Amino acid sequence: MDVLHELEKRSTHTKNTKWTQKSFDEVAKKFVKDGTLNWDGTDYQIDSMKQLVQQYYRDKLNDKLVETRLSIKSLLSEENQIEERYLK
Repeated sequence: MDVLHELEKRSTHTKNTKWTQKSFDEVAKKFVKDGTLNWDGTDYQIDSMKQLVQQYYRDKLNDKLVETRLSIKSLLSEENQIEERYLK
């Protein structure tokens, strides 16, 4: 399915990140306090607020792409199961 392949192409990682589940304010406070961003065992090597904003929303968008891709796969699987059951 073209939509599914497009979503996979746009995704930068295959699973949701934890840090984007926090509000941006929480993440920014942690960044200001620590001077760096290390979340989910990943050091994001961010050294400016501008980079933080860009990475946060890039990962947030990717998380939506992951959720959408998984939802599409689930619907396609459900469709195949229904077809096998009722169209034999």
